Formats: sequence, structure tokens, C-alpha cells
Amino acid sequence: MGNTKSKKVKISQNEPPNNEEKNNERINSIKTEIAGADLIRNIKDDGEDLDQNKDRDHDNASSASTVEGTIFLLLANWDGSNRIERDKPDEIMKIVTLTCIIFIFINEMGNAVARSKKQPADKIKLYYFFISPPCRAVMLTARMLGIEFELISVNLLTGEHLTPEYLKINPQHTVPTIDDNGFILWESRAIMTYLISAYGKNDDLYPKNARIRALVDQRLQFDLATFFTRWHALYMPMFMGGEYDDEKAAKLKEALDWLNAFLDSRVFVAGDNFTVADISMVVTMTNIQAFGFEYKELENVVKWFERSKKILEPYGYKEIDEAAAEVLAANLPE
Repeated sequence: MGNTKSKKVKISQNEPPNNEEKNNERINSIKTEIAGADLIRNIKDDGEDLDQNKDRDHDNASSASTVEGTIFLLLANWDGSNRIERDKPDEIMKIVTLTCIIFIFINEMGNAVARSKKQPADKIKLYYFFISPPCRAVMLTARMLGIEFELISVNLLTGEHLTPEYLKINPQHTVPTIDDNGFILWESRAIMTYLISAYGKNDDLYPKNARIRALVDQRLQFDLATFFTRWHALYMPMFMGGEYDDEKAAKLKEALDWLNAFLDSRVFVAGDNFTVADISMVVTMTNIQAFGFEYKELENVVKWFERSKKILEPYGYKEIDEAAAEVLAANLPE
């Protein structure tokens, strides 16, 4: 098998058995280091709830057990015919210590992931009206994040948004509005990005990369200022008795053409990954579909819309968005 010598260890057939007491001293020393690391982690406890603490304690115990097992494997078979040189104990200590550090690092990484999967301390209150497109976008985003709201209906048709109680919460008397344990926020796109930043398990829906995020933000602003606004400008006056306006319809068609251009060589509106911008614009598209506005000749839009709906279906797309849009369209005066 070639030369059995190594820079760190040497196998010897003739040296006497290792002193068992010294082996035990080395093991106890390493266990003390591990116990010290565990104590530091306990001091750094971040106040997560009891169940999370139990889970973390279980993980720490598993890691400590694994480290201990590794130590015994490294120190095993120290008999007269197969042992590490007596005059190089520091080398084996370096190996064992490095092993301990690796396992502690892995354990701490697992704890960091667990902490990133936090949820609100108490349910976030969502003031909403179920047929409101911006409210629907917020609700879909929350579903994707696993957030359960305390839903508080605000009926815009009966003026509940104009009561003194609601004006105290939101002077602009708009929906949606959230109350996250005293933090009040309105405007749907601001709410959506806040929820992702505060409670997202990762940054997939709202990437931290500066250029990708800028593109996502641009698409959100396009939806707010152009796409959704042009749908609203065409159809909302008709609820008040207005006529269908061909000029406004042409403006909405223009916005759809721009969306179709955005999707050239892209799977989703801001790139190859589904983001919060897609959620916002899907809700606008659902309105367009429910109101019977023609868009089927726009191949990129059609494919993107179908692709995005499939992603959202497990999170309540049909009941939250599609059904509500159909209710809204059904109430459009003849």
C-alpha cells in the first residue's frame, strides 16, 4: 500500500498501548469546549417561542451527539498495534477541534434558517373589501408567505371607510390597510413588499439584488400608474352610469402591448423568476379577463398569465382573485 507515514500521524506496530487516562482527559477537554459553545448559544437566545426553542434544543443535542461520535471514531483503536504517536497529541487535538467547529457552524446555520422563518407575534389585521383588486393582491401575497390575517371587512359601498374610527387608522380612507402590532400601513404594493421583507423565508418574491429589485419596483410602478389605472379609468365610470369610452379602451390596449413587449425573452414580468410584480399584475389581468377585454392576440401576455395563475392556484387564486373579479364584473351595469 506504499509508505504508511504521514505528516500528521504515524502508524506503529511496536509501540506500547496508549494510556487510557490520557485519552479520557482529551475527550473530556473537547466535551468542555462543546459545552462552552452550547452555553454561548444559549446566552444568545433571541426569545423565540417555546416550540422553536424545543426544536433548536433538539437540533443542538443531535449536533453534540454527532460531534461526540466523531471524537470517539477519531480516538478509537488505540491499542498496541494501531495507535497515534504519543509525542504528537497536539495534531489529533487540532483535527478534533476543527471537527467540532464545523459541526457547531452547521448547527448555527440551521438556527439562522429557523429564525428566518418567523411569523408575526400576533395576527396582522387586514382592513379590506373582498372585491377590491389591491386587497386581493395583498391577500395572495400573504398566502404565499404563510401569513394568516385577522380579516376586518370595510364595506366601501356603505361608507364604512369614512367612519371616524377608520379615518383615525387611515386618514386617506383607502383599502387595504394593515395593522401589524401597531405598525399601520396602506397602499397595496407597499404592504406586499413590507410583508415579504419582514416575514419572507427568502428574497425570491422581492430579490435583494439591486438591479433585479429595481426592475421589480419599476414593474410595480407600471402596474400602479399605468396598467391598473387604465383599467380603472375605463370601467369604474361605467359603474356610475358612464358609457364605454373607446379612447380609454385604446389606452388600456396600449398598456397591454407594453406588457407584451416586457415579456419578450422573459418568463415573468421582471425576469426568469416569479416575483411580487407578477402577483400585482396578475390581479389587474384577472380584472381584464373578467370584464371581457380582448387580449388573446398578445402571445407573450397569454402565456405569462396562464403560467402565473398556475403558480398562484395553490395559494387561493381562484377564490381570492378570480371569483372576486367575476363578482365585480357581474355588477357592471348593462
